[in-house]
Amino acid sequence: MFDRVIVSTDEDKRFIQFVPIVSAAWKRYFPEVSLSIAFVTDRNLDDPLVQKIQQYGDVHLYPTVEGIPTANLAKISRHLTACKFPNEVCMIEDMDTIPLQREYFENRTSYRNPGELLQVGAEIFIGTSLEGKAPMSTITTEGSVFQQIINPQGLNYQDLIDSWRNINVYHDNESISNPSDNFSDESLLRVLRDQWMAEDLNRIVHNVSRSVHIQQDWIDRSWWKIDEDKLKGGGYVTCNFLRPFDEHYEEIVPIIEHVYSCSVHGYIIPSKEEIILSTGETNEL
Repeated sequence: MFDRVIVSTDEDKRFIQFVPIVSAAWKRYFPEVSLSIAFVTDRNLDDPLVQKIQQYGDVHLYPTVEGIPTANLAKISRHLTACKFPNEVCMIEDMDTIPLQREYFENRTSYRNPGELLQVGAEIFIGTSLEGKAPMSTITTEGSVFQQIINPQGLNYQDLIDSWRNINVYHDNESISNPSDNFSDESLLRVLRDQWMAEDLNRIVHNVSRSVHIQQDWIDRSWWKIDEDKLKGGGYVTCNFLRPFDEHYEEIVPIIEHVYSCSVHGYIIPSKEEIILSTGETNEL
Protein backbone atom coordinates (compact mmCIF):
# COMPACT_ATOMS: atom_id res chain seq x y z
CA MET A 1 0.00 0.00 0.00
CA PHE A 2 3.04 2.28 0.41
CA ASP A 3 6.72 1.99 -0.43
CA ARG A 4 8.30 4.56 1.83
CA VAL A 5 7.73 6.23 5.19
CA ILE A 6 9.19 9.70 5.64
CA VAL A 7 9.94 11.30 9.01
CA SER A 8 11.96 14.38 9.89
CA THR A 9 13.88 16.16 12.60
CA ASP A 10 16.16 19.04 13.31
CA GLU A 11 18.75 18.88 16.10
CA ASP A 12 16.15 19.36 18.83
CA LYS A 13 16.59 16.50 21.29
CA ARG A 14 12.80 16.22 21.71
CA PHE A 15 12.72 14.62 18.28
CA ILE A 16 16.15 13.47 17.14
CA GLN A 17 16.49 11.13 20.12
CA PHE A 18 13.72 8.93 18.68
CA VAL A 19 15.51 8.05 15.44
CA PRO A 20 16.63 4.52 16.51
CA ILE A 21 13.31 3.35 17.95
CA VAL A 22 11.30 4.86 15.09
CA SER A 23 13.48 2.95 12.63
CA ALA A 24 13.18 -0.26 14.65
CA ALA A 25 9.38 -0.03 14.85
CA TRP A 26 8.88 0.51 11.12
CA LYS A 27 11.28 -2.34 10.38
CA ARG A 28 9.36 -4.59 12.74
CA TYR A 29 5.95 -4.02 11.22
CA PHE A 30 6.90 -3.09 7.65
CA PRO A 31 10.26 -4.69 6.85
CA GLU A 32 9.66 -4.25 3.13
CA VAL A 33 9.16 -0.47 3.38
CA SER A 34 12.00 2.07 3.13
CA LEU A 35 12.46 4.73 5.81
CA SER A 36 13.65 8.20 4.83
CA ILE A 37 14.83 10.68 7.46
CA ALA A 38 14.76 14.36 6.49
CA PHE A 39 17.28 16.21 8.66
CA VAL A 40 17.40 20.02 8.93
CA THR A 41 20.98 20.88 9.76
CA ASP A 42 24.02 22.67 8.44
CA ARG A 43 26.13 19.53 8.90
CA ASN A 44 27.31 17.64 5.81
CA LEU A 45 27.18 13.98 4.86
CA ASP A 46 30.63 13.35 6.36
CA ASP A 47 29.58 14.57 9.79
CA PRO A 48 29.64 11.83 12.47
CA LEU A 49 26.06 12.55 13.57
CA VAL A 50 24.76 12.32 10.00
CA GLN A 51 26.64 9.07 9.50
CA LYS A 52 25.14 7.74 12.72
CA ILE A 53 21.62 8.56 11.54
CA GLN A 54 22.31 6.85 8.22
CA GLN A 55 22.37 3.55 10.12
CA TYR A 56 18.62 3.91 10.60
CA GLY A 57 17.38 5.09 7.21
CA ASP A 58 18.37 7.07 4.15
CA VAL A 59 19.13 10.63 5.22
CA HIS A 60 18.21 13.77 3.28
CA LEU A 61 19.85 16.99 4.46
CA TYR A 62 18.16 20.40 4.34
CA PRO A 63 20.13 23.49 5.35
CA THR A 64 18.78 26.10 7.69
CA VAL A 65 17.25 29.21 6.13
CA GLU A 66 17.62 32.69 7.58
CA GLY A 67 14.43 33.86 9.22
CA ILE A 68 12.76 30.43 9.22
CA PRO A 69 12.57 28.37 12.44
CA THR A 70 14.27 25.01 11.97
CA ALA A 71 11.22 23.27 13.44
CA ASN A 72 9.10 24.68 10.58
CA LEU A 73 11.63 23.51 8.01
CA ALA A 74 11.70 20.06 9.60
CA LYS A 75 7.95 19.70 9.23
CA ILE A 76 7.85 20.60 5.55
CA SER A 77 11.09 18.75 4.70
CA ARG A 78 9.11 15.50 4.75
CA HIS A 79 7.14 16.62 1.70
CA LEU A 80 10.26 17.83 -0.06
CA THR A 81 11.80 14.40 0.49
CA ALA A 82 8.73 12.67 -0.93
CA CYS A 83 9.21 14.66 -4.14
CA LYS A 84 12.54 12.86 -4.63
CA PHE A 85 10.72 9.54 -5.12
CA PRO A 86 8.24 10.20 -7.95
CA ASN A 87 7.52 6.53 -8.63
CA GLU A 88 7.04 5.46 -5.02
CA VAL A 89 4.01 5.74 -2.75
CA CYS A 90 5.18 7.82 0.20
CA MET A 91 3.59 8.10 3.64
CA ILE A 92 4.29 11.12 5.86
CA GLU A 93 4.78 10.34 9.54
CA ASP A 94 6.01 12.02 12.72
CA MET A 95 9.39 11.44 14.35
CA ASP A 96 7.84 10.97 17.78
CA THR A 97 5.29 8.37 16.60
CA ILE A 98 5.60 4.66 15.84
CA PRO A 99 3.25 1.95 14.58
CA LEU A 100 2.23 -0.79 17.01
CA GLN A 101 0.51 -2.99 14.44
CA ARG A 102 0.47 -3.51 10.69
CA GLU A 103 -3.24 -3.95 10.04
CA TYR A 104 -4.38 -0.40 10.77
CA PHE A 105 -1.97 1.21 8.31
CA GLU A 106 -2.68 -1.39 5.64
CA ASN A 107 -6.39 -0.86 6.06
CA ARG A 108 -6.32 2.93 5.99
CA THR A 109 -4.04 3.15 2.95
CA SER A 110 -5.97 0.47 1.06
CA TYR A 111 -8.72 3.01 0.32
CA ARG A 112 -6.40 5.10 -1.86
CA ASN A 113 -6.36 4.74 -5.63
CA PRO A 114 -3.28 5.66 -7.70
CA GLY A 115 -2.93 9.41 -8.13
CA GLU A 116 -5.14 10.25 -5.15
CA LEU A 117 -4.00 12.07 -2.03
CA LEU A 118 -4.97 10.11 1.07
CA GLN A 119 -5.79 11.98 4.28
CA VAL A 120 -6.61 10.14 7.50
CA GLY A 121 -8.48 11.80 10.34
CA ALA A 122 -9.75 15.02 8.74
CA GLU A 123 -13.02 14.42 10.58
CA ILE A 124 -11.49 15.78 13.80
CA PHE A 125 -11.61 19.30 12.31
CA ILE A 126 -15.21 19.17 11.02
CA GLY A 127 -17.36 21.84 12.64
CA THR A 128 -14.36 23.87 13.77
CA SER A 129 -12.60 26.92 12.36
CA LEU A 130 -9.96 24.54 11.00
CA GLU A 131 -12.34 22.44 8.90
CA GLY A 132 -10.65 21.43 5.67
CA LYS A 133 -7.35 20.52 7.32
CA ALA A 134 -6.18 16.99 7.99
CA PRO A 135 -3.59 15.56 10.40
CA MET A 136 -0.20 15.17 8.75
CA SER A 137 0.29 11.66 10.06
CA THR A 138 -0.46 8.99 7.42
CA ILE A 139 -0.93 11.42 4.51
CA THR A 140 -0.03 9.24 1.55
CA THR A 141 0.42 9.53 -2.21
CA GLU A 142 2.97 9.07 -4.95
CA GLY A 143 6.06 11.24 -4.84
CA SER A 144 5.06 12.68 -8.22
CA VAL A 145 1.77 13.89 -6.71
CA PHE A 146 3.62 15.46 -3.79
CA GLN A 147 5.70 17.28 -6.40
CA GLN A 148 2.56 18.61 -8.10
CA ILE A 149 1.21 19.82 -4.76
CA ILE A 150 4.35 21.07 -3.02
CA ASN A 151 6.52 22.38 -5.82
CA PRO A 152 4.66 22.46 -9.14
CA GLN A 153 7.02 25.05 -10.61
CA GLY A 154 10.16 23.09 -9.73
CA LEU A 155 11.67 25.89 -7.64
CA ASN A 156 14.99 25.41 -5.89
CA TYR A 157 15.00 24.94 -2.12
CA GLN A 158 15.61 28.57 -1.14
CA ASP A 159 13.07 29.97 -3.59
CA LEU A 160 10.45 27.42 -2.58
CA ILE A 161 10.84 28.22 1.12
CA ASP A 162 10.69 31.94 0.32
CA SER A 163 7.44 31.39 -1.60
CA TRP A 164 5.85 30.15 1.61
CA ARG A 165 6.68 33.24 3.66
CA ASN A 166 3.75 35.44 4.70
CA ILE A 167 1.03 33.13 3.34
CA ASN A 168 -2.37 33.82 4.89
CA VAL A 169 -5.25 32.27 2.95
CA TYR A 170 -7.45 30.49 5.48
CA HIS A 171 -5.57 30.99 8.74
CA ASP A 172 -2.69 33.03 10.14
CA ASN A 173 -0.62 29.91 10.92
CA GLU A 174 0.15 29.05 7.27
CA SER A 175 3.31 31.13 6.83
CA ILE A 176 6.54 29.16 7.22
CA SER A 177 8.23 32.31 8.56
CA ASN A 178 5.95 32.37 11.60
CA PRO A 179 7.34 31.46 15.02
CA SER A 180 7.30 27.67 15.37
CA ASP A 181 4.41 27.75 17.85
CA ASN A 182 2.28 29.55 15.25
CA PHE A 183 3.08 27.49 12.17
CA SER A 184 1.09 24.48 11.00
CA ASP A 185 2.35 22.39 8.11
CA GLU A 186 -1.18 20.99 7.99
CA SER A 187 -2.50 24.48 7.33
CA LEU A 188 0.13 25.20 4.68
CA LEU A 189 -0.61 21.89 2.99
CA ARG A 190 -4.32 22.75 2.91
CA VAL A 191 -3.50 25.87 0.89
CA LEU A 192 -1.19 24.00 -1.50
CA ARG A 193 -3.60 21.06 -1.80
CA ASP A 194 -6.55 23.31 -2.65
CA GLN A 195 -4.48 25.08 -5.31
CA TRP A 196 -3.53 21.69 -6.76
CA MET A 197 -7.18 20.58 -6.88
CA ALA A 198 -8.35 23.87 -8.42
CA GLU A 199 -5.93 23.41 -11.32
CA ASP A 200 -7.57 20.11 -12.33
CA LEU A 201 -11.05 19.16 -11.14
CA ASN A 202 -10.27 15.49 -11.77
CA ARG A 203 -7.74 15.45 -8.95
CA ILE A 204 -8.99 13.60 -5.88
CA VAL A 205 -8.36 13.88 -2.16
CA HIS A 206 -9.56 10.72 -0.44
CA ASN A 207 -10.50 11.31 3.19
CA VAL A 208 -10.61 8.26 5.43
CA SER A 209 -11.66 8.37 9.06
CA ARG A 210 -9.41 7.00 11.78
CA SER A 211 -12.18 4.62 12.85
CA VAL A 212 -10.53 3.93 16.20
CA HIS A 213 -11.13 5.13 19.75
CA ILE A 214 -7.88 6.99 20.17
CA GLN A 215 -7.95 7.12 23.97
CA GLN A 216 -8.31 3.35 24.05
CA ASP A 217 -6.38 2.27 20.94
CA TRP A 218 -3.48 4.75 20.98
CA ILE A 219 -0.74 5.12 23.53
CA ASP A 220 -0.37 8.88 23.69
CA ARG A 221 1.61 11.39 25.73
CA SER A 222 -1.63 13.24 26.52
CA TRP A 223 -3.03 10.24 28.46
CA TRP A 224 -0.01 7.99 28.93
CA LYS A 225 -1.17 4.57 30.09
CA ILE A 226 -0.04 1.15 28.87
CA ASP A 227 -1.96 -2.12 29.17
CA GLU A 228 0.95 -4.50 28.61
CA ASP A 229 -1.30 -7.45 27.74
CA LYS A 230 -3.05 -5.35 25.10
CA LEU A 231 0.32 -4.18 23.81
CA LYS A 232 1.66 -7.71 23.46
CA GLY A 233 -1.58 -8.81 21.81
CA GLY A 234 -1.38 -6.16 19.09
CA GLY A 235 -4.37 -4.23 20.40
CA TYR A 236 -2.80 -0.79 20.15
CA VAL A 237 -2.54 1.05 16.83
CA THR A 238 0.20 3.57 17.46
CA CYS A 239 2.30 5.28 20.11
CA ASN A 240 2.85 9.04 20.35
CA PHE A 241 5.81 9.25 22.70
CA LEU A 242 6.37 11.29 25.81
CA ARG A 243 9.09 13.85 25.09
CA PRO A 244 12.02 14.10 25.45
CA PHE A 245 12.96 10.43 25.35
CA ASP A 246 15.80 10.58 27.87
CA GLU A 247 13.59 12.19 30.53
CA HIS A 248 10.83 9.60 30.13
CA TYR A 249 12.89 6.51 29.41
CA GLU A 250 11.54 4.42 32.31
CA GLU A 251 7.95 5.16 31.36
CA ILE A 252 8.67 4.10 27.77
CA VAL A 253 10.44 0.84 28.67
CA PRO A 254 7.39 -1.39 27.91
CA ILE A 255 7.29 0.05 24.38
CA ILE A 256 11.03 -0.43 23.98
CA GLU A 257 10.81 -4.06 25.04
CA HIS A 258 7.89 -4.68 22.72
CA VAL A 259 9.51 -3.09 19.67
CA TYR A 260 12.88 -4.75 20.08
CA SER A 261 11.76 -8.20 21.25
CA CYS A 262 11.25 -9.63 17.79
CA SER A 263 13.22 -11.75 15.37
CA VAL A 264 14.44 -8.71 13.42
CA HIS A 265 16.55 -7.76 16.43
CA GLY A 266 17.32 -11.26 17.65
CA TYR A 267 15.40 -10.71 20.90
CA ILE A 268 18.20 -8.46 22.16
CA ILE A 269 17.16 -5.22 23.84
CA PRO A 270 19.78 -2.57 23.12
CA SER A 271 21.18 -0.44 25.91
CA LYS A 272 19.68 2.94 26.78
CA GLU A 273 22.68 4.61 25.13
CA GLU A 274 22.02 2.70 21.91
CA ILE A 275 18.27 3.37 21.86
CA ILE A 276 18.40 7.11 22.52
CA LEU A 277 20.26 8.93 19.76
CA SER A 278 22.75 11.41 21.16
CA THR A 279 23.92 14.39 19.12
CA GLY A 280 27.11 14.47 21.16
CA GLU A 281 26.28 17.82 22.75
CA THR A 282 27.32 17.93 26.39
CA ASN A 283 24.10 19.65 27.48
CA GLU A 284 21.80 17.25 25.67
CA LEU A 285 21.35 14.36 28.10
